[in-house]
Amino acid sequence: MISQRAWDDLPGFAVEAKAHGVDVVVYLVPPTESNSSTYRPFGWDYERWGREIGALAKRHPNIQGWAIDDFGANTDYRPVKDGLRRFTQDDVRRWRDASRSHAPWLKLYAVMYGQDFYGRTATLARFRTVLDGVIYPFAGPDQMRHAPQNTIDAHGAGSTTRDIRGLTECAGSQRCWQLRVDPPMRTSVPAAREATVRGHIQAPAGRRLLQLAVRDDRDARYSDEYDIVVRIDGRPVALKPVRDLSRGWKQLEGPVEVNTSGDHELELSIKTRLTTRVVTALVSDVRVQGGVVPPPDEAWRYETTPGVAVDVVGKLDLVFMAYASRFGMEKALPGAADAAYLTDVLGQVHEVVRTREVDGVVIYRLNVTGRREVPLMGDPANVEVVAKALRAMRSAAG
Repeated sequence: MISQRAWDDLPGFAVEAKAHGVDVVVYLVPPTESNSSTYRPFGWDYERWGREIGALAKRHPNIQGWAIDDFGANTDYRPVKDGLRRFTQDDVRRWRDASRSHAPWLKLYAVMYGQDFYGRTATLARFRTVLDGVIYPFAGPDQMRHAPQNTIDAHGAGSTTRDIRGLTECAGSQRCWQLRVDPPMRTSVPAAREATVRGHIQAPAGRRLLQLAVRDDRDARYSDEYDIVVRIDGRPVALKPVRDLSRGWKQLEGPVEVNTSGDHELELSIKTRLTTRVVTALVSDVRVQGGVVPPPDEAWRYETTPGVAVDVVGKLDLVFMAYASRFGMEKALPGAADAAYLTDVLGQVHEVVRTREVDGVVIYRLNVTGRREVPLMGDPANVEVVAKALRAMRSAAG
């Protein structure tokens, strides 16, 4: 959605899409890609965009959601440049609420690149509770480490998507704890920080096995570290990793001695080490052998030091995006976003579709004119590549 004309055409487009059994997601651009005075009709007033999209969706229910491009680069976690506004959690919550005031089913998606999921530039954890899904544009296997974007190296399209899936879900349960060490910018916070979750469980007497699953969003380039500490009735549990689970999750186990049957206090903490600046740990599927552990969103108490937050989170939608045209800096590079590259990328994505590790696939800038008048239009041969791949994916997804 980049112009008044596009907005004016949206109702008719929704009607035609419905006639073909197609749902619609309205795609907006952020301040870094627009000018408030010329981005029509609502400029940078994304609350107004949300409200108006919701009102339109009420009349055209096949409008199922809306998305904001380059979300991470426009959040308050990134430095302010050129006087552009920056998104906050409260902003995004208001926008989503405004859209749902008319159409409660509307989902809000954020476009997030590899660097938005890992390390010191990760924005997923900060905004996870106010989003319904993320769109992951694959732009090279090393995007997580801030390598330049490319549409040449298809390696890692499937593996990076699986890894991101692990960050956007919980292991073995629908809800889990997100323990986020995210000190406010330009403020003084304690060097050692921690968050603690306390609640009561039911367990029979005897020697019992405690299990939980963890994963985090650390960038391997940094020495950010933390400890997960668990106590039952004030006594520490010696946890050790016992196996790798799927999509980056690890299972920890430790024996506990329960003196009496009945009610016991379980305390779970994340404690950071001195070098840590930003890290998010997910803790899921806490179990005590023979016992009952309440779900994360029931009857738990939280204690945090400044710069640490505890959220109860669930699974987000994950949509994979493939580029069908090259980037500007790749205009003269052979092989960029050509049919062979796209075939490789979508072949890998077919497998994550088959295993239901993504909830959708988007193709960006597909050239359907049948000719290539400018270098960035994309290879017309990509149309058949995409059509064939999408047919196979639909079949695989059932």
